[in-house]
Amino acid sequence: MSSPARERRADLAFMIIVFVVSAAVLVEASRLPASRFDPLGPGAFPLGICVLLLVLTAVGIVKALMGHSLGQAETSLLTGVGQETDYRQHPWLAVALYLSTVIYVCVLQFAPLHFTWPTAAYVIAASLLLSRSLARRTLLAALVVGASASAILTYIFAHILVVALP
Repeated sequence: MSSPARERRADLAFMIIVFVVSAAVLVEASRLPASRFDPLGPGAFPLGICVLLLVLTAVGIVKALMGHSLGQAETSLLTGVGQETDYRQHPWLAVALYLSTVIYVCVLQFAPLHFTWPTAAYVIAASLLLSRSLARRTLLAALVVGASASAILTYIFAHILVVALP
């Protein structure tokens, strides 16, 4: 067993490492040249992630220095966390999800379909695979989530990020 002080030191060391690496990546991402075609530029995503990591690790470092433990929470938003379950692994589910992802990528690459329809089908199929149910309620939820996710992603890529979709 490890002591709480040892756990806090380990948390602090990890957060300092993440902070330093994030700062280094932030500096490098800010040096990327502007893009002629991308309105946000090539560094937008790494800059955003680095800033988020810097803020979160700074908060974690302050909490660790104040003596708070970061690894355990006293409350949970998820029911059943920390309770014994009869969970069993589903390796064929992982294989099915992997194969459906490969099929999705191949359809996007080689089929003359617009991005919206294969994306909706992929999200619906993945939702049904993960739920392992074909009940009417599950099917309706999968259809709504698939159609919504596909429409939102299509809008974001086509109109906000101005990416040419297949």
